[in-house]
Amino acid sequence: MNMDSHQTTSGESVEIGWEEPKGVIGLSFKIFFLRLITLGIYHFWGKTRVRRVLWQAVRLNGQPFEYTGTGKELFLGFLIAVFLIFAPLILIIIGAALLLDQESPLFLVVMLLIYVFFFYLTGVAIYRARRYRLSRTRWRGIRGTMTGSPWAFAWTHFWTALMLPISLGWAFPWRRVKLNKLLTEQTRFGDRNFEFNGTTRPLYKPFAVLWIGAVVFYG
Repeated sequence: MNMDSHQTTSGESVEIGWEEPKGVIGLSFKIFFLRLITLGIYHFWGKTRVRRVLWQAVRLNGQPFEYTGTGKELFLGFLIAVFLIFAPLILIIIGAALLLDQESPLFLVVMLLIYVFFFYLTGVAIYRARRYRLSRTRWRGIRGTMTGSPWAFAWTHFWTALMLPISLGWAFPWRRVKLNKLLTEQTRFGDRNFEFNGTTRPLYKPFAVLWIGAVVFYG
């Protein structure tokens, strides 16, 4: 087992370890086969099995984490998203295409609003997925959770994305740090809140190399 010692801001010493999981390759083939014969439906149960293996491999102070989520929960969540979000949006798009002139300003406005709404919901989905995983994570019987609002996070996820084209991509490291800071500081495990002390400064040097390289290569 690989172990690393860390110290919290309150001065407590914690050990975080990783125990190599066994049978992962065999499990991967089994999940792949079951996904094929079920036309992809087993994907949600397979994801749950993988998470249980990975959670058990992570140790905090020598004690493993436990994942209590189920494939049924993931599958029902998928169905809700399909019938309450994607299906209505598709019907609106089809209706707009049939009833409106596709070159008219109104059609363009409707499509723009749909794309904006969909991207906003992406932020909601990111937050809710993280909250779900934490709520199904146990360590010594202690459960994780998120303390913020998915809608507030989605707004930050949305407006910071607008900075990307305005800044020609240079806002990307800043955006990643800002979003991770929000997610981390709204994470709670038992009675302990998480803290995030990362900054954008170390990220900009490798990002600058990548950005300049892309300009030279594609320019």
